[in-house]
Amino acid sequence: MPRLKIRTILHISLKFQVYGTCFNQNSERSANFKLLAVNLYMKSALILLYFFIAIGCTNPEPPTTLILLRHAEKDNDGTEDPGLKPEGIARVERLKKMLEQSQIDAIYSTNFKRTRQTVAPLASQRDLAVQLYESFSADDIEEILARHSGGTVLICGHSNNIPWTANLLIGKEEYKDYKDSEYGILLIVSVVKKGTNAKVTRLDF
Repeated sequence: MPRLKIRTILHISLKFQVYGTCFNQNSERSANFKLLAVNLYMKSALILLYFFIAIGCTNPEPPTTLILLRHAEKDNDGTEDPGLKPEGIARVERLKKMLEQSQIDAIYSTNFKRTRQTVAPLASQRDLAVQLYESFSADDIEEILARHSGGTVLICGHSNNIPWTANLLIGKEEYKDYKDSEYGILLIVSVVKKGTNAKVTRLDF
């Protein structure tokens, strides 16, 4: 049997998430659908992987899933390191609900109040420590991939380094910096081999 590419299999799971944008983002139906979509995305890769191992695929490569997230809305308090404003705190609660049933093995943040506060509830929910990384550090991303190979990692950053990280993982310049007003974007990247074998899907919350 010819070797089957895991990235082709993963592409099937992305279809579950396309329909989430058809609903009003503030509706209960939308929230429930997006929660289902994330869970399907996280679980389908492993289910399909085990299936093809069982039927005889050779040397399957388990994907590593990175959830890339910009911090929520920051406060305009005149300081160099502002925290979150009320709208940002509300968005964090939506994120927590959206991902509450999803397996997350590690959480990373840049060393700013707004990023740490965005992921703190998720980390507390899972009894995980928030680990720090440097923006625009290819070495840090390589280390995260190696340390959590085959797992699921949430990385929180900023309007510029999150698109940069997605581009690094897929090996091409596809994602531009977010506008100042753009929040609530999840880029879910399944990586078999950085730069050559990765798939991205986007969810909004």
